Amino acid sequence: MNRRNVAPSHLPSLIMPCPSCGRRMHVKSVEPTRLAADLEEVTHACAPCGTELIRTVRPHRGHEAA
Repeated sequence: MNRRNVAPSHLPSLIMPCPSCGRRMHVKSVEPTRLAADLEEVTHACAPCGTELIRTVRPHRGHEAA
């Protein structure tokens, strides 16, 4: 398997580029998962092309769901 080095992104960690068109995605929703109480599903959406991406993450410390 041939690996190549990829330069790290210079984008801030909160900016999610769309995998389809490359434009900036926004956070559409944040919901708790059914899998574990300490995980959240963050849905990112791209307004120009309609792509949605769901990431499962641990919430930041000190962040409490309202």
